Amino acid sequence: IDIELMRRVGSRTNVIPVIGRSDSLTPRELVLFKQRIMNDIAFHNVPIYDFPTGEDVDDDETAEENTELRMMLPFAAVGCEEVLNQDGRPVRVRTYPWGVVQVDNDEHSDFDRLRYVLLNSHIGELRDRTQDQLYELYRTEKLSNNVTGAAAAVAEVAQGVAGLSMQRSVAV
Repeated sequence: IDIELMRRVGSRTNVIPVIGRSDSLTPRELVLFKQRIMNDIAFHNVPIYDFPTGEDVDDDETAEENTELRMMLPFAAVGCEEVLNQDGRPVRVRTYPWGVVQVDNDEHSDFDRLRYVLLNSHIGELRDRTQDQLYELYRTEKLSNNVTGAAAAVAEVAQGVAGLSMQRSVAV
C-alpha cells in the first residue's frame, strides 16, 4: 500500500520518505529497515525527491550537504506530545520506563534535520520543483486528457449523426 501510494503521489508532489516512530527499532534494525525501504523504492521506481548533487548544484558545500541527506534517507523521526524542562529549557521527549528519547537530539531522531530541510535549506528547491516540474507535468496530462476526451466526444457525436442519417435513408 505504501509503495502504491508513494508511486501515485510522486508524480504530483515531492515525496521524502520518513520512518515514523523510529524509536521502536534498535539502531541495527533501523539501518536494515532504511536499506530495505530504499531498495523497495528503487525496485518499484517510486519517484522521491532526489537531493541534487554534482552538476545540478552550484557550490561544493551544498553538494556535500545533499550527499549527506541522500545517505540519511529515509529520515527516521520520533514524535511526542510531552515537553520536559531540562537545564532551564523545554525539551520535547517521548518517555519510556528505561529513559527518554529526545525528539530534537540528532542521536535519537532525524526530526530536527528533516524540519530544517523542509522549512529552511530546501524549501525554495522543493517549491520550484513542485511548480516547474510536477505542476507542469500534471497540467500537460490534464490538457492532453481533455483533448483526448474532446476527440472521443466529437467521434461519438459524429457516430450519432451518421446513425441518424442512416435511419432517415432507411425510413425514406
